[in-house]
Amino acid sequence: MTLAALFSILLAAAKPPLVQAPPPLCRWETAHVEQHTWPMCLHDPSIDNRVSPTIKRTGCWECPTVQDMLKLLRDHDNSSLLDIGANIGYYSLAAAASGAAAHVDAFEASPRNILMMQQSVIRSELGGVVTLHAIALGAAPGMLRLGVSQRNQGGLHHTEAAGGTQAALTLALTLALALTLAT
Repeated sequence: MTLAALFSILLAAAKPPLVQAPPPLCRWETAHVEQHTWPMCLHDPSIDNRVSPTIKRTGCWECPTVQDMLKLLRDHDNSSLLDIGANIGYYSLAAAASGAAAHVDAFEASPRNILMMQQSVIRSELGGVVTLHAIALGAAPGMLRLGVSQRNQGGLHHTEAAGGTQAALTLALTLALALTLAT
């Protein structure tokens, strides 16, 4: 074997395998409810086949339910919304952008979803209304394994730390404790 051939073999072996790049964090679209609109960071359709494609196609997610929520919030002065399992934040952003909620506390355990929601809050300039809490809520404080669906980024499931599917370990607090720590 020649030195050149040996060098070619070594060079080929040193090349790292090609790894597919993850999808970009945000696919920006305009979301709406009633006459209110806001920019919204959506998942790439290759990893989400539920919420993001629906918002991309229609501009809204569960519109009749969100309209009912907004009506209930408007019926009470200085209303607050607790969005537990906020996903990418459609309910939270709708309540804030419409002015129906004076304050929104959004709880989401998925690191990717909370980053996306944070980008939407920043771009829509709703940081004075929406407070993000990157944490899971549960019946008791503890550690949970967060399982993630490969095609539905809102299809998260929490199991006790001993079980679960692929994913990360996350802290869970009770709602009362989380709100106490947040204030």
